[in-house]
Amino acid sequence: IASMEPNSYIKGGDITSSLEKLAKDEEAPIIFHHLRDFPQNDRGVQDFWSKIDYLLVISRADNSPNVIHEAKQRGIPIVASKVGGITELLDSHFDVGLEVSDCTESNLLNVLRSLIGTDLDSSSRKNMQNHYHAYSDSSVVDHISLYESLFAESKD
Repeated sequence: IASMEPNSYIKGGDITSSLEKLAKDEEAPIIFHHLRDFPQNDRGVQDFWSKIDYLLVISRADNSPNVIHEAKQRGIPIVASKVGGITELLDSHFDVGLEVSDCTESNLLNVLRSLIGTDLDSSSRKNMQNHYHAYSDSSVVDHISLYESLFAESKD
C-alpha cells in the first residue's frame, strides 16, 4: 500500500485499514507493507518495491496515481478500484480491477487470497513492463505530435 495518508477517505484508507484487521483476525497469510513505514529515501523506497508482490490501490476517486506508474515500471501487478484514471492503467492480463462497490473488506480479502501463489514469473513481469512502456511511450509521442500540430496551425 503506497498511500502516504492512512486515513484518507478518498484513497480508501478506511477500507484498507479494515481489510488488514480482517486479514489478521482470519489469520490470512497476507502481509501488508506500507510505503510510509519505509525510510523516505532511495534505499527505503527500493526496499518497499522489492518486498511487494502486488500494489493495492483502493481509491474512491483518483486521477492517474504515480504509484501505479512506478509499479508498472517495475513489473508489479496492481489490485485496484476502477475509478478515474486508474481504470485505463490496468491491464487485464496482469492486474485486478474492481468496481468500487466490490471493494469491501471481505471481497478484497477473497481476491488477495486467490492471488496467493500466482506470482508472475520474470518473463511475465518483463512482458508487463514492455506493455506499460509501449503504452506510456506512445502516449508521450502522441502528445508531442498533437502539440507540434497545434503549434504549426498557430503559425499559419
